[in-house]
Amino acid sequence: MSVVIVGLSLYFVDPKALQQYLTVNIEKSKSNPFHINLSLELMKSFAKYPFLATLAILFAACDADRTEEPSIDLEADVARLTAFAHRHAPAVERFNIDAATGGTFTSSRGVRLTFPAGAFVTASGQPVTGNVEVSVQNVATPSEMVLSNRPTETANGEILISFGEFQVRMRQGGNELRLAANRVVDVQAPAPRNAGAPQGFREVPLWNGDTTIQQTMQGLDWQAQQVSITQSIRTARGVTWNSAPGAAALNPNGQNLVFGLTQPLQLNWVNCDRLYSDPRPKTTVLTYFGQNFAPGTGQSYLGWQPSGLFFKPLGLNSVIKFYNQILTPPTGREGFYSYQNSIPIGMEGSFLAYSVIDGRFYVEVRHNVTIPSPVNGFVGLTFNPQPVSESAFLAAIQSLDAQ
Repeated sequence: MSVVIVGLSLYFVDPKALQQYLTVNIEKSKSNPFHINLSLELMKSFAKYPFLATLAILFAACDADRTEEPSIDLEADVARLTAFAHRHAPAVERFNIDAATGGTFTSSRGVRLTFPAGAFVTASGQPVTGNVEVSVQNVATPSEMVLSNRPTETANGEILISFGEFQVRMRQGGNELRLAANRVVDVQAPAPRNAGAPQGFREVPLWNGDTTIQQTMQGLDWQAQQVSITQSIRTARGVTWNSAPGAAALNPNGQNLVFGLTQPLQLNWVNCDRLYSDPRPKTTVLTYFGQNFAPGTGQSYLGWQPSGLFFKPLGLNSVIKFYNQILTPPTGREGFYSYQNSIPIGMEGSFLAYSVIDGRFYVEVRHNVTIPSPVNGFVGLTFNPQPVSESAFLAAIQSLDAQ
């Protein structure tokens, strides 16, 4: 028996008891990396030098009592959300066209594109020959707007009613191509059934959508010289819509759109939208997550955030994304807010609040919500997303189409 003094405490160490203690903890260490993992040779050494053994026991005991903070993998959660959205968003369809002769193709969703001869040039403006791969994606319904992260608001927060969103890309040998300056691609597409064109409405304004923003960083280079670097990052709002020249023609029965795709529109998204007009006074809506707000929200630069919220106005082919994050909130008041004074008081609609935390989906969808009169200058709504399966998450998103 040995006596060891640690701090102001006395410890009596029995070598046989020590060996038994360490043997038990070695078995524990096989499934728990925080338990002390000692070889039989070390056990013999500790039995010979009880002071070292006592210190090992104390450190092991302290480690066993320590509670590990939960680890949230932001990149993994955003990657899972992105993969989920990619699986269920409208597919990108690809076709081959001879650059010299041009051609026409129609997608499975009824989008018809006609390319004239000599329509393609390289990034430096050189004419292109040979086969060109053309890809097209068409977003038409509220659920597709959510899944593709393409909501319908202007750059300054005005509500747009969509008659269809499109993106057309051209590549050859992996290199991005452009339309020649004097060439126009004729586009004909079905108009969504719930776009709600007013009587006599025959022209739909075009909007140019950019999915990135420019971020400038300043600092020192390797020679301590001040430098600035500008790079493109995915915008948290999903897409920024700005008015573009021209308009799409809507046929008399309101079922088809026809417009020309030109060089200024190419490479970005194109939206055929009309501005929503509502004479009612507007308010700012703050949406709180009472629980299950994903840590790390606001730190991703991939377009998607692990928590988010969308608003679908009743009867409109439109989706508004609340992407402005509430700053310095107390617990239970994390969340997002609308553009200031942009939501009509009395407007009805549906809210979809979601999170992805540790690979698990959380969602709350709330239909038939009426925006009330503000209190203290704003409207506050609280949501409590609950754990759901992937299929239930998808069903919640798709339920917006019927609203």
